[in-house]
Amino acid sequence: MQYTVVQSVNPQFVIRDTTGDFILGILDHKGTVAYIYPNLNETIFSFTVNDTSPINRTQPFYHSTGDVTLRIRRANSTDSYKEFSTTDAYGGAARVVEVADSLIAYDITSLLNPGHGLNITRIYKQSTDRHGGFIIQVNVTNTQAYAQQLGALGMSMVFNNDWSGLDLNTTAQHCSITEPYIGQDNAWVKVTRISGEGPTLLVLPYGNGGMNAWRPLLSDPTVRSATFEGFYEYTFLADAYRMNEWKAVPDERLWTLTDSIVLQPGASVIYGLHMRLLPSVRDVESGLAQMQKLVVKVVPGYVVGVDMGNVTLFVLPGRYKISKINVSNSAIMDISNTSAILTSGWHAYQLYPRIYGRVRVIVHYSDDSALEYRQVVSMFVLPSFRTHIQTFGEFNAKYQWYDDPADPFGRSQSIMPYNWHSQQLILQESRSFVVGLSDESGAGPGLGFAVKNQYAPESDQVHLLDLYINNTLFGSKGPSKYVPFETRVQWRDYTVVASTFWYPGMPGYNYTITDGWDQKRANTTWRSYNYVHPTAIYYSLYRIARDNPNITTLQTWSWYLMQAYQTYVAMVKFAAYYSQFGLMVGSVFLRVLDALRIEGYVEEFQKMLALEQTRVSIWQSLPFPFGSEFPWDSTGQEEIYLTAQYFGLYNLSNSTLQAVLAYTHSIPNWGYHGAARRFWDYVYNGCEELNDGIERVLHHYGSGLNALPILHAYDLNPDDIYLLEVGIGSITGPLTNIQLSGASSMGLHGDPRKLIHDYWDADYGMAFYGLASLQSAYAVNHTILGEAVCYLCDLTLTGETNVWNVTPRDAFHRRVYIEPLGTAFSLDAGMIESIVVNWHAQSVVIVLSAVKSPVPFTVYRLHVDHLASCNARTACDLVIVSPANPPVVRGAFEIAVQPYPQTMSVKLKWNGKYD
Repeated sequence: MQYTVVQSVNPQFVIRDTTGDFILGILDHKGTVAYIYPNLNETIFSFTVNDTSPINRTQPFYHSTGDVTLRIRRANSTDSYKEFSTTDAYGGAARVVEVADSLIAYDITSLLNPGHGLNITRIYKQSTDRHGGFIIQVNVTNTQAYAQQLGALGMSMVFNNDWSGLDLNTTAQHCSITEPYIGQDNAWVKVTRISGEGPTLLVLPYGNGGMNAWRPLLSDPTVRSATFEGFYEYTFLADAYRMNEWKAVPDERLWTLTDSIVLQPGASVIYGLHMRLLPSVRDVESGLAQMQKLVVKVVPGYVVGVDMGNVTLFVLPGRYKISKINVSNSAIMDISNTSAILTSGWHAYQLYPRIYGRVRVIVHYSDDSALEYRQVVSMFVLPSFRTHIQTFGEFNAKYQWYDDPADPFGRSQSIMPYNWHSQQLILQESRSFVVGLSDESGAGPGLGFAVKNQYAPESDQVHLLDLYINNTLFGSKGPSKYVPFETRVQWRDYTVVASTFWYPGMPGYNYTITDGWDQKRANTTWRSYNYVHPTAIYYSLYRIARDNPNITTLQTWSWYLMQAYQTYVAMVKFAAYYSQFGLMVGSVFLRVLDALRIEGYVEEFQKMLALEQTRVSIWQSLPFPFGSEFPWDSTGQEEIYLTAQYFGLYNLSNSTLQAVLAYTHSIPNWGYHGAARRFWDYVYNGCEELNDGIERVLHHYGSGLNALPILHAYDLNPDDIYLLEVGIGSITGPLTNIQLSGASSMGLHGDPRKLIHDYWDADYGMAFYGLASLQSAYAVNHTILGEAVCYLCDLTLTGETNVWNVTPRDAFHRRVYIEPLGTAFSLDAGMIESIVVNWHAQSVVIVLSAVKSPVPFTVYRLHVDHLASCNARTACDLVIVSPANPPVVRGAFEIAVQPYPQTMSVKLKWNGKYD
């Protein structure tokens, strides 16, 4: 069937908004949104898809914001729901109708195929509240003589997130990123320019506008790819989907419980959305507060451990009255019956995490109309984070260690990918890189295991890691009886192969696959990314050997450091192309560079420094150096930001941070909070049993990696609490990818038909590198709450808050940041048991945990890093007074280890000012 569409964009309205007036354009034949220009002079960038998009507008796709899809059946029946959509019958046209106080209104009934027994009107209004913006609402009336059940209703949110065929600069100018908060009656959607520049479009419920789901519009035939995630629907009612497409998903996995509504004959219901501008991506909470809407946050975040004693739900009621708060499963987490009301107006409710699992915290509230509303906060309870990562390491050692000398691809003595669902190693795969010890999925398990032991070493695990490095990563196997060809991950010239596994042609091997890279392709060494992971693995062993001299390793610490250095040099020499962009895990190069300087390798340091400066000069020449094998990637920013900071290129680091915050958000939902936007990774690395194409990946390795620029920026700017809240999500969210057993996953499937972790661990090791690198406890004076709180720690206040007692609850207990001092206290080995800050006495006492025999290290190595600029809030002259005059070696204070079970206390004093 051929469709003809008249592409008139008429009328156009100037929308009043306190952030700045903007322009709304309407597609007249459909009555949907054509464009939303963020100011009166803008004609290039639109939040919604505009005519510059490559989307074909001559087909019945979801072309614009506002298309309505619904499912309906006779009430009190077991009939199947019938689906109707305004994308069904493009032969019809919307008809303008008169509606009082509207900008314009359309009867859109004729756009749906017949048989629904409804009349539907779409109405646009200028918001009458003082904040401005516009309302788009849908009025649904039952025209039948019998009651009907409306089981699904949603409105398409077609924002400009398709950059197919666009270069990086054009993408930055034209495209946007959309992120939902699936929070029931107080949900929202944030639409941000991809560069991170303001303003930001905020989509809020209006009337009966609560969100049951953020539904991918899978029926839309627009080709989804690495450049196009697909469009979504703001779903008001979702019971019909819950009964059908989503029926395999247990209730505890759902973000919200779904709703339907019964329409009596002649009855109408209104569902609407309020769209307004905010100055920046950071301003959702302040914008909601200004509108007197309910605002919620949880400290320390939405992923918590059972040992955390200070988990608190904070609610700012606005114009509403809180009637009750309950938790979907009180066995997993409970809540106090009463709240404390802070001087800042926030209500504080204590939460009690008990056992592993997902829960919904549901805030019930009402307004002057006596209507009852619900806001859902989604949380995940883990074991203590410390226990959780120990289980992860143990699982790697016990179940993922592959020791089979008969493996013809030379993979014996390595950490192999694992399928937690089938409980089996993954040894064959048509995507050869997944099982070939290189690329992100092949190298990921080994990298995660190495980083875990860098921060929490176990001698037996270190031994396995050492065997992997010496016998497999840099070792040669074959030709021999079992390995007919010489196989290596890394050759003697330090080049790194694409995969040690290949298809076809291995003599005598029982292949169960029918496709894959051949031997020639598998042996290519041009991919820059493949060099980063071995570098990071070598660096981890260098740190383990250097900081834990009592743990036996097969080589000296200097050997591992030189391996890391030579691998970097080989990348620049043999695989330079992609190094023009930031590389995931690329921040490890700065660590290697710093180690060369500290250890006195002057020649190597100077050479690597010059090579890094050359790479940085390329980034400086590009307005948006955020590409990769995929356009506008969200993983190279970690390296670009930190390297720019290292070289003092603050314009570059600031623009990079801004881009990171465009796709990494603070959202009251454990799956989305701090989850850097990713959507193509299951296609390349995921389990095919769950993979049916492009899909939102929650807490993929982009989360952990992007925590590094965010938290680094917070350390330098501790007044910027938004950075801390987002960063905490990025370092805790990926911990949910580790199961109770210790098996890991590459990410959570965001499709509401699944909401399950992928069966494969794949590239999770990169996420673990990110979450581990700045894993910290943060004790802060919260500028919004107006109160001292602890992120990933417990905080006890004594002496009318003159004394802070801080107990770390993060994964490693090796780093604590005290915000009023702008200072991080960290260890190279061992753990911090507690920190006591006496504000009146101007002292800090650090209690270092006792160490059981066999003691892996000979001295504690304590770093005291004053990171924030000196000002009236921070102390700049912290000095150790006990023990007296500890030696400083390689940039750290060295303090003797005491016999078990004695702890060791270190006391510091300062003379600066504090609040």
